[in-house]
Amino acid sequence: MPRIFAFSILILALGACSSRGPRASADKTQASEQPAAPSSGGQDTATPEETTTQLVAPRRWPGPATQYTLDASQDLGALLEYESLQDACAQYKAGDDSRQTLLRCGKWMFFFEHFDTIGVPMPLLQFLESYYRDSFGPSFSNFGLIPNPYGEPWLPLGLSKSSATIGSMETAAFTCASCHFGQMPDGRYSVGYANVQFDYGRFLLGLFSPLFLAINPDDPNYIPQVRSWLEEPVANAKAQSDYWLDFSMMGLQMLGGGESNAMPTLTLEEQERIWHWPPGTMDFLFKPLADDGVHTVSRIISLWNLPSAQQRQAYAMPHELLSWSAAAESLNAFLDGFVMIGQSAHADAWNEAAYKPLKEYIYSLRTPELLSDLDEAKVEEGAALFVSTGCVDCHAGPSGEGIRVFDFEEVGTDEAMRWIYNPNEEGEPCCEFADLNFTVSFGLKAPRLTGIENQERFLHNGTVESLEALFCMQNRGDSEVDALKSDGHWMTCDLSVAQKRALMAYLRSL
Repeated sequence: MPRIFAFSILILALGACSSRGPRASADKTQASEQPAAPSSGGQDTATPEETTTQLVAPRRWPGPATQYTLDASQDLGALLEYESLQDACAQYKAGDDSRQTLLRCGKWMFFFEHFDTIGVPMPLLQFLESYYRDSFGPSFSNFGLIPNPYGEPWLPLGLSKSSATIGSMETAAFTCASCHFGQMPDGRYSVGYANVQFDYGRFLLGLFSPLFLAINPDDPNYIPQVRSWLEEPVANAKAQSDYWLDFSMMGLQMLGGGESNAMPTLTLEEQERIWHWPPGTMDFLFKPLADDGVHTVSRIISLWNLPSAQQRQAYAMPHELLSWSAAAESLNAFLDGFVMIGQSAHADAWNEAAYKPLKEYIYSLRTPELLSDLDEAKVEEGAALFVSTGCVDCHAGPSGEGIRVFDFEEVGTDEAMRWIYNPNEEGEPCCEFADLNFTVSFGLKAPRLTGIENQERFLHNGTVESLEALFCMQNRGDSEVDALKSDGHWMTCDLSVAQKRALMAYLRSL
């Protein structure tokens, strides 16, 4: 089966969620009131002091010392810097090795580089944009994707025309920007932001289901929720005069592409799983990607403040601890995985040198400036509590991330992800993943805590929707769906409300 959504694995992000500490009961919802850097190349950005002589509460990193790119703005056009970026990679390849050109090329790659991977059939995207625009939103914006003001309407930011085809049919592959670029709650667009508005599950179900439901609205091959969701959109689309003509033309293009299996077949059970994925989450090893046969759900995580090599050494981190299970030891290895799993049409061309601009740009990303006023006294109180209550024991890294892998028994969260890549007892991944250069950890990495002010999902599977719920000040809710349980990380639930509010003030300052 073609790997149609090869680049959506960037959702893995570069971190993980949860931490370790004393376990509390799972039924607590409210405590009683009581008193109570990063670049691997030229360093052009400020980083926190690199010392681990004692456990201290992490602090907000300084912003970039030199601003080569604009990475957060309420003005989408200004942020995209289209005119200054579009020739940057050509200039870099022609020998301009300045830091400014390097990072501008990296930013261009972040938005538009597809790594020659196979993507979504272009005729299908054009057809859906034409006939389902009212339901799916302009440029699929109702699924959380951001329209590209400089491109075709059927290619939002995060989807880029690929050099890879399905037979003779052009495809559009996902780029970094689909998952790690979006509009934050404060209204600013931000590069590196975890796009938790991206509803990948609905997007996946909405790509092919309308085609078959237009032929048979009661098609038993689709779950009732999908049939109900698409009933009105399909009826409205069919009412347009040229629908069936364009439907036939699109179908002929796809059949003429030379691949009869360009559309993935999803069982009813698989559709049921997809339907329950919260926005901002997905099982990234699932059809139409390479499928490990295990239902695991990961939330997107922000890319700000990846630690430098010097910081990793200072904080005794074994390696970069990338991916939710901390299996990828470096950003380079992580990108190699994208290329391999995405079946790049030119895999041999992608190596450390080719990745360099994108990697350096990702390393340069910093948490956007805080816009809200802080109660400094409350922040300092929370910072002291972060140390005294043991939070720092697990979130000991330079940006509050873990510096080792944690067992699921330590964290208490849904342990479905223990079996990601369907490994053997030695941790060697199964099937198509056997050639990947890593061993499964059977655990989780604690996440970077930076940017919590604009974070809307918590735990590794994204099932907790607020910091207050994580702290047991609101009901978390629950799900009976495998891999979507909201249990675990009860460490702060026994604190007083005053202590919780101080801790949250501190976390929101990061």
